[in-house]
Amino acid sequence: MPDDPTPSPQVTLWQTAARWVIAALAAGVLGIAIWASIPRNLDLPWTSIRLAPAFALAKRLPLYSTPEQPPWVMVGYGPLYPVGYLPAVLAEHPISAVTVATLLVHLYVLAPAALLCSAFTRRLKRDNSGQ
Repeated sequence: MPDDPTPSPQVTLWQTAARWVIAALAAGVLGIAIWASIPRNLDLPWTSIRLAPAFALAKRLPLYSTPEQPPWVMVGYGPLYPVGYLPAVLAEHPISAVTVATLLVHLYVLAPAALLCSAFTRRLKRDNSGQ
């Protein structure tokens, strides 16, 4: 039947295989990016400056200056980023803390992008199906 809207199983199999291949390649690229970022982040002096407020927050030190006390760290980020790096505080070694922070940064950047791509894909599928 030429008007039958159901796709052939072979096309669906190829589409599924292509999706798995693309997902595997994306995971490989992400792994390489994280693997390359960790040593680079260990050498950057800004890494310790970015992580210091999270460690200060964990030790209940003030993050911002008060009238009686000058600021101990000068960073231009908002008040939420020390909370975002709090999982890095649980690391027992500085290399582990930087590794956790690198993983968190990749998560914080790529997760919203993935959610947006997923939402746009669903919307495109819905628009193409005519619903």
